[in-house]
Amino acid sequence: SVSPSFRLPDSGICIGPSAKAALLAQLRKDLKLLVECSVMDYSLLVGVVNTELSEEKASSTDVAKKKIEEKLAQDVEVKKRRSVEILSTFFTPINHLAAPVVFLAQETHKGVLRTLS
Repeated sequence: SVSPSFRLPDSGICIGPSAKAALLAQLRKDLKLLVECSVMDYSLLVGVVNTELSEEKASSTDVAKKKIEEKLAQDVEVKKRRSVEILSTFFTPINHLAAPVVFLAQETHKGVLRTLS
């Protein structure tokens, strides 16, 4: 039974035809499941949103989100620069160590080409 203090608002809740159809379809699915499970209780929670207030919150949320994205982009750039610095410190000695081997390989290749021609 319904509590005597419970009253539906006189104006109702307008959700539009497509949302109404979706809500009713979901309620039918829920009811079918409850019948199959022999459950005799059902609660429905309805949330009401003040769209004007939501727009204000959304704009402040967008600003905060943009600041976070900018900070993340800056952090990524700093990490990229650090990675390049670290890699260059490793590759410079490797290039110097490999230079004689590369030089010998080039000279050998030139000698083979001279011999073959």
